[in-house]
Amino acid sequence: MNKAKPFLFWIISGVVILVELVLLLCISPSGKSGQSPQEVKTELDKQSDRLDGLHDKAMGPKGQATITAQVFNAEDPADIKKLTTQWLPTKQWKKPLEEHVALYNQQLPAIKEYLSKRSVFLHQPIASASDRSDWYAEYERRTAQLLQGLNDQNGLVLPTAAVTSKDGTEAPPATDFATATAIRHNAGFYTKGNSFPDPSEYPEMTMKYHIVEMIAAALLDSKATNKETPIAPLKVQQEERAALSSVEWKNLTDKSVTLGVTLNGPLSALLAAEAALEQVHDSTKPIIVITGGTLSRKNFVAGDRAASAEPMIAKLSLAVLDFEGGAAPEAAKIAEPILPAGSRTPAPVAPAPVAPAVPGPGAKSGAAPVAPIPGVPAEAVAPAADPRAIAPAAPPSRTGGSKQ
Repeated sequence: MNKAKPFLFWIISGVVILVELVLLLCISPSGKSGQSPQEVKTELDKQSDRLDGLHDKAMGPKGQATITAQVFNAEDPADIKKLTTQWLPTKQWKKPLEEHVALYNQQLPAIKEYLSKRSVFLHQPIASASDRSDWYAEYERRTAQLLQGLNDQNGLVLPTAAVTSKDGTEAPPATDFATATAIRHNAGFYTKGNSFPDPSEYPEMTMKYHIVEMIAAALLDSKATNKETPIAPLKVQQEERAALSSVEWKNLTDKSVTLGVTLNGPLSALLAAEAALEQVHDSTKPIIVITGGTLSRKNFVAGDRAASAEPMIAKLSLAVLDFEGGAAPEAAKIAEPILPAGSRTPAPVAPAPVAPAVPGPGAKSGAAPVAPIPGVPAEAVAPAADPRAIAPAAPPSRTGGSKQ
């Protein structure tokens, strides 16, 4: 026994190692969840394969643009199916996205109907088209009345160049607003000359007349009152408004009419006119959008400046939205001019619709509250689709530049 004591430690260690080897061979280790090493490895391999699949989806189908450059049209079922099957990295997005697109599709017809009703004004006939002479006589009378109304309220810039007659004498340009070619041309109106316009031109001439009618009404609605300053003492307080100098028709498409407008007047009146042009205060009239503009001083010779404020020139680029597609409804009545002899009071401003962003995974389904659209039922209004994932296609062009 005494001889074995020095080796007792090694004997015990050997026995322990032998027991561990026997246990290792007989009993398989397991993780916290009770899985064997092989089962854990198999599960990790599956997770790795799923991660590779998600990476492939994030990169997009082979040969196609990545998600940052891909555009999906919410109005195209094929695009939505492609989005939900090929581009969504997780199925959690599918249900809220499909619900959102369904609400968008319910809202779209209501918005189209609302904008179409606003566009009816552009196509209201101004006269019966049964006789060319009668039609143009009414068109001539209405356009002349509009120009006369602007001129009476100092809202029209008349040409200053004198007219030289055959005998060599000079005379001021004619102010007969029905026949004065220069004045009517500056306002964007048609002048008959030696022949009547073709009936095929009536819809375009009608639309242009109504657009100038809206511009004239906005100019008469907006005016500024000059105030006394230490630099420019005020002798007589007077109201001034922006005056229409020229209208240049640029393009007509399926959804808009673009034109350029030049206004003259003091800075305050020009700013007031610009704000009045873009106000959406009447739900029965088309929407006007100002897409660009410049402001510059007006050059004048000594003695030419008669107003109390410094004259300026504003050039605005306008887009008038048209959702009627250029065809007036058959039941439309003959339009009455909206331009009165004096100024008009605008209607209350209507609130614009506000749309929230697309809900993310885990968000509660259902439409979020949206501000009302005039003339559109509240239940028909849904949030707009996220522009980063869904964007409507651009409308095709209808015609090129228009005739003056």
